[in-house]
Order: sequence, then C-alpha cells, then structure tokens
Amino acid sequence: MNEKARIWMFWEDSITILKTDYSDQFITVTVSSDFYKQFFLTIVHASCVVNERRQRWDYMIDFSATCKAPWLVGGDFNAYLSPNEKKGGKRRLSKSVMDFQACVSTAGIEDAGFSGSKYTWYNGQQQNCIWTRIDRLFFNAEWAISCPALHVQHLSKACSDHCPLLISSTAHTKQGPSRFTFQHMWCSHDKFIDDSARAWRMAPTASNPLFNITQKLKHMKLFYRKWNKEVFGNVSLNIQEAEAMLTTAQQAYEDDESETNHIAFTSAKAKLGQVLLQEERLWRQKSRLKWLKDGDKNTKFFHAYALTQRRNTQICKLHKDDGTVVNEEDEIAELFVDHFTKAFRSASHQIRPDMLEQIPHILTEKDNNMLCKVPTSEEIHNVIFSMDPDSAPGPDEPNYRSNIWVYLSTLAAKNLLTLLILLLRQ
Repeated sequence: MNEKARIWMFWEDSITILKTDYSDQFITVTVSSDFYKQFFLTIVHASCVVNERRQRWDYMIDFSATCKAPWLVGGDFNAYLSPNEKKGGKRRLSKSVMDFQACVSTAGIEDAGFSGSKYTWYNGQQQNCIWTRIDRLFFNAEWAISCPALHVQHLSKACSDHCPLLISSTAHTKQGPSRFTFQHMWCSHDKFIDDSARAWRMAPTASNPLFNITQKLKHMKLFYRKWNKEVFGNVSLNIQEAEAMLTTAQQAYEDDESETNHIAFTSAKAKLGQVLLQEERLWRQKSRLKWLKDGDKNTKFFHAYALTQRRNTQICKLHKDDGTVVNEEDEIAELFVDHFTKAFRSASHQIRPDMLEQIPHILTEKDNNMLCKVPTSEEIHNVIFSMDPDSAPGPDEPNYRSNIWVYLSTLAAKNLLTLLILLLRQ
C-alpha cells in the first residue's frame, strides 16, 4: 500500500511485485511473471485538489522521460481529458482538463480505451446528477510494441461511486492473410523501375481491356510479393545483421586503420543507414499519419502508433439479433459471415418507371456530350499525377519517388484510355 493507505495491491504468488516509488497519490511497482515481459505499473489515486494533482502530473512526465520499459498507469485521476467525458454540471475546457491533457501528451502515453458504460463516476445526487470518466488506463510506446493488447471493461457500480475497471490482455490474436500493400520503401531500390517494367511486360494479356488490366495488376501483386521477399526480406532481421556487420567493421578499423578497413567500415555504416531508413518508411506508412513531414524520423513512435491503431480496430465482442453476446473469435467470424451472406442474398428492389419520370432533366445535350467525351492521355495523366502518392502516411516525400510516380502514371494513363473508350462506347 502507499502513504495514507489509499491504494492497496494484492497479487498471486506466481507474480513478483517490487515497489519502486510511492506517495499519497500513487504507487509504482515492477511486475514480473513467467507470462509477461517485466513492466512498470503505476496505480493512481489523484487528489481532489487541482494544485496537488499537478504534482502527480509532473511525476508522470518525469517518469516517462526515463522509463525505457513497458509501463502501465491507471486508476482514479480525479480529472477527465475532454468535456465530452462529463455529463451534467459545467462542461468546459477548464485549467484542470488542460493540465491533464498536457500531461498525457508530454508523457507520450496512450489511452487504452474501454467497453461498457461511458462514465466511471457518479455523484449520487438525484437532482443534480454528474457523471464523468475519471478512471482509466494508459500505456506507453514500449508496451504497445512488446506487450499484449489490452482490453478495459467498465463494470457495474456496486458499493462505490466509482465503477471497477477490469483489465485483461490478449497474448495471441488470430490474424487472417495480410492484404497486399504497396510499400513506399521499395521505390528507394535502384532496380525497382526496371524490374517493375519487365514484370509488367511479362504479365499475361487479353483482348478485353478491362480483363487485361485486371490480369496485369494481379500479376504485379504476385511479382511484388516475391520481389519484396527476395530483395528486402525481413527488415528487422536486416537491421540486426547490419548492426552486427558495423560492429565487426568498426572493431577491425579500430585495430588497424588501413584503407581496406576504412572502406569496409564506411560501407557498413551506409548499409545500416539504408536499412534503418527502410524501417522508418515502412512504419511511417503503416502508422498512416498524414501530418508528419519528411525528417520526422522516430520509428518507435510510428511502430507504436501503428500497433495502437491496429488494436483499436479489434472486435472483442458482438451482439446477435436476439440480444446475446458472442466474444469468441470463431463465433465472431461466423456472425460476420452469416450477416453479409444474408445481406447479399436479399431480394433486389425494382425501380418503377413512373418514379423515374418524376426526376427532372437537368443535364443538357451539350453537358451529356461533354461527359461522354473520351479524355485524352494527357488529361488522364494529369489526374493521376495530381493524386497524393503518399495518401496513407503523409505529405509528399522528396524526389526519390518522383521518377517511379511519373513512370507509373504514364503507364496507367495508357491503359485507362483504352478502357475508357470501350466503356463509353457501351
């Protein structure tokens, strides 16, 4: 327990708890077991006084700056992060809310989310009801990268004005086949354009333009999967190998400052820099952060953000039509299949001709001719080239991708023109 015995902790014999720091508002321990990687756990019971709570926020910021291990921090913060987390009373962006927001942002911790009731505290007054979410759980980037996914459930209030938080983790989650994604790091390879052009020419062709481009795209998807495996391989493993090579080369150069060892050392440094850049581009693309600029190189942040986004899309349970809840993965998958099978088998609705007659004719013959006009290759090229080549992860990167973008847009314009002519004639 902490000072004033406001926080009590109980644990099983299979878990080892070591107290590292405590005060009247928190207690921090290290948790070790055979099932999880060792991590820090901070339990909070923040003061109701704003000025005293600020001491707690300062501690969280200072601890996060030095913490290099997975860290969970949760409990009763006696503050909410947004006016939307309060019902009743005055809903405003107070100094208390802004202090808490600044603490969370500076400490670099993520809210673990929740299921169940939206609010965790109730003032117990029938006339002036106030509901807020002041109990929650956060985790840091190290937890997101190396530890299991968390699920926080708000249980029903019983003998307290707070609802209990039930925290569970999923060590293993079934994942289906990964969808194909064009990796921006491929464009940095000096053979990428030539290999792509060669693969496109080798793709099977067909007389029907629509079927032709579909077949070619399928062929390119298979080609890129194989090409990525052979040329890039496992990026994390490549980094480990490059680091080992650099360590060996550096040691050799320290022992003998010969020209040969200097070249080997310089080459090993360049190789490590190359694979680190590949990793940064890979995780920046997966993070899908559009506001990041080139030069914001923080692979750990990208990695943690991408994993957090993936966990936020996990489906833990679903409600069936009869109101029952399913939470097993196989049952959830079966419910999805059943729902969409029924949806796609539903009878189609026929539109009555007399209803169509009530729609006014707005387009003129001139408008119709303009819409049916076959676009030129230049127009198609301009439209494709105006698209953001980095539409998922962020703004345009420097010129390393401009050549491949010009090549692909020209190739697509040529094929789309043939396809559009066929469709417009039909």
